[in-house]
Amino acid sequence: MATVEPAGPAADSVRTPRRVRVRTVVLGLVLLVISVAVGMSIVSDVRVDAAAVGLALLIGAGLALVGGGLASAVRETRSRAGRAGGPP
Repeated sequence: MATVEPAGPAADSVRTPRRVRVRTVVLGLVLLVISVAVGMSIVSDVRVDAAAVGLALLIGAGLALVGGGLASAVRETRSRAGRAGGPP
């Protein structure tokens, strides 16, 4: 049986390092806040208004995702301009 060899360099050798995704960080923070709020209400006598916590989380997560998307778009635009020889 014939063996097929790759024509170019191995995919692992040309891989660029990946950046942290904003959505992953935002999801982690949302889950952390929810777990802390639930843990606080179970362990102590502090009562947390679930609707207020949920609303604050949605607003904060939305702002973080929009900000991260804008920052990523700006970074990509600057990186393309730098590669094209234009002003950074």
